Amino acid sequence: RSYFDCIIDSGYSGLIKPDPKIYQLALDKFKVKPEETVFIDDTPKNVEAANNLGINGLLFGKRRA
Repeated sequence: RSYFDCIIDSGYSGLIKPDPKIYQLALDKFKVKPEETVFIDDTPKNVEAANNLGINGLLFGKRRA
């Protein structure tokens, strides 16, 4: 049983965070607006990249690099 309707895998998409294209791929795939979206990650540069696109990025965890 899957807990997710869809997963965006960097191995299949050829994109990795913090490349803005991977966030845009997610927005397009789920047909959502950035301001209606929440992105949670433990890496500040990934959260910053999401925020730069208008996504509500939240830093979670102890990693600070």
